[in-house]
Amino acid sequence: MTQRCFSIPIVLGILLAGLGRSDARQAVTTNLAAYWPLDSFASNATPDASGGGHDATQSTASKQPTTAPGLFAGALDFDGTDDFLSAPDSPGLNVGSGSFTVAAWVKRGGTTADRILNKWDNTKGWLFDINAGSGGAVSPGFVRIKMSDGTNNVDYFVDAGLSTGAWTHLAATIDRTAKQLKLYANGTQIGTTQTLPAALGSLTNGAALGIGTIPTNAGNNFDGALDEVRLYTAALTQAQVLTLVQPLPPTALTGTPPPPTTPGRSTWPGPRPRARSRTACTAPSPRAADTSRSRRA
Repeated sequence: MTQRCFSIPIVLGILLAGLGRSDARQAVTTNLAAYWPLDSFASNATPDASGGGHDATQSTASKQPTTAPGLFAGALDFDGTDDFLSAPDSPGLNVGSGSFTVAAWVKRGGTTADRILNKWDNTKGWLFDINAGSGGAVSPGFVRIKMSDGTNNVDYFVDAGLSTGAWTHLAATIDRTAKQLKLYANGTQIGTTQTLPAALGSLTNGAALGIGTIPTNAGNNFDGALDEVRLYTAALTQAQVLTLVQPLPPTALTGTPPPPTTPGRSTWPGPRPRARSRTACTAPSPRAADTSRSRRA
């Protein structure tokens, strides 16, 4: 009688091979206006994977970010001096008076004020920053969202507990229908829900979108690595934001999702679950067993 034996860790490894970090690419695609994975930079550009055609470019060699290890494949590292990317003005990048969400994985290389993502003409639009406090004063570890229609302004910042050298997922959701603004760190809301002024109008402008600084007003350039930068034309729910932080499906062993992260520090992606070193064997079918016995007879 022949038995076929195999190691459970081997089988588990095969199962988990399909559950890799690339699953993040499937997270929340509805209302996705632009998505820059930042896996690569070639021919002066990094692609917009949303299908919207909003590739981010930089033609000046000295201002180009460099490729670096990322959370899913690659990331882009910005020098904090003059590196940045921009995408041309487009109706698809203007949120107008509608709801929107901005999100990105960040790994700070210093403690200066840093621009993450913006569409700002110095008067009108929106900014998503790190380390900008009240009145522009530097406040280490803070995350900020600023909006203006040219007359009415919103400037909200919260201590996200950011530190250098660690990946943290940051997101801001702006619900213009409910008139609510929320900030998230690693999928957990930080600060309090803010009420938007009823008079806040359209944020549309003719400026280019910037990653790493304001293209028309360079300064506070991002210092560190950026990954998985996204712009949605809808206010994501907290559950949806969390899928951007923890995109892995349930584990093969427990059927439960990975444990949640805490604000300010990214504990995901972590090590894969370890299986006990057991051996499983396939028993022969009844017919095979009968054949084996008849041969011995």
